[in-house]
Amino acid sequence: REGEEGEVVRKRLVVLQPRWLTSVLATVVTMRYAYVKRGILHEKDLPKIWHEYPSSLWKPMRLLLQKLDIFFDLGDGRFIVPCLLPENRPNVEMYTTREGILGRRKRKKGRRGALGEGEEEEGGLLLRR
Repeated sequence: REGEEGEVVRKRLVVLQPRWLTSVLATVVTMRYAYVKRGILHEKDLPKIWHEYPSSLWKPMRLLLQKLDIFFDLGDGRFIVPCLLPENRPNVEMYTTREGILGRRKRKKGRRGALGEGEEEEGGLLLRR
């Protein structure tokens, strides 16, 4: 279902005022709210961030930010916001998804891409099952 909605955003959403899009992006990438913990944003907190926008736009805004890779949906009402991740390595358990644990794959120089049992790499991310 989310794929269909994302397709609608891609095909039917037209930004008439680029400044509006910049403003929406700024609400996320510059947020320093107590309810955004270690790069995790809860869907229930979006109204607090987007209170200046009509609620009818919140879902298209969220889908647009996901399409632009500003948000990554963890599938349980939580989103990773990469630009708000802590600089120090976080507790990986915090980033659990329905499919497994999402973490970055760091390779030592000269090491070939050996993945452990039950691991998959996609787009520079490691998914552990």
